[in-house]
Amino acid sequence: MVRFLNTRVTIKRLRDGKKLYGWVLESRKQGQVHVKITKGEISIDQEPYELTLSSRLGAAVVTCVLGVVVDQTMLFAIPKVIEIVAPTSVSRIATPPYQLTISFDGKTAVGTMLDIANAGIGVRCSGEVPKDTVATIEILATFGRKSIVAVSAYSSPGEGMEPGWYRTGFKVDATSRLSQANWKHIFDFVVEQAIIEAQHNAREGSALASGISASRRAA
Repeated sequence: MVRFLNTRVTIKRLRDGKKLYGWVLESRKQGQVHVKITKGEISIDQEPYELTLSSRLGAAVVTCVLGVVVDQTMLFAIPKVIEIVAPTSVSRIATPPYQLTISFDGKTAVGTMLDIANAGIGVRCSGEVPKDTVATIEILATFGRKSIVAVSAYSSPGEGMEPGWYRTGFKVDATSRLSQANWKHIFDFVVEQAIIEAQHNAREGSALASGISASRRAA
């Protein structure tokens, strides 16, 4: 389950097919997974749910039961061993908000990285980047400044973002050996840092959930 830490998850209530979406915050404890909800209405019940988990190392679909809900974080109990299958091509991992400069068609936009996948990145961008536009993206992170060439796959007003900001996906051009090596270095570093940050957030979330549970027992 560690492989799903900080990855995208789809949650479906089996009774009516209602779906929610979020990110895995903690998946280290056997038989448990903590999920931070980003889209959808949370309901507290003991009905069975289905989690669709996907990472760059593998994917899984598992039936589980909702337990504690604390501050948009859901704790699911998993009754059986999860079967890991081949990873999907669209597996995404939430990333730290690295600063970006995006240059395209003589224009420059700024933004932050939101998530990363084998083929590219999702960003919060200060302007629209039309589909199939070639862009040079400069990433400012703790590894220094790195540039990649990418093609926009979509660009739409970001849900929950300020007016004028767009949720944009880029597919990285890794056709040459040099660009492949450059992208691999960036990808490996970003994923490593994302997991470290997720572990930190998970510890804080677990401490909060434990405190609330203890308060309820005392009451």
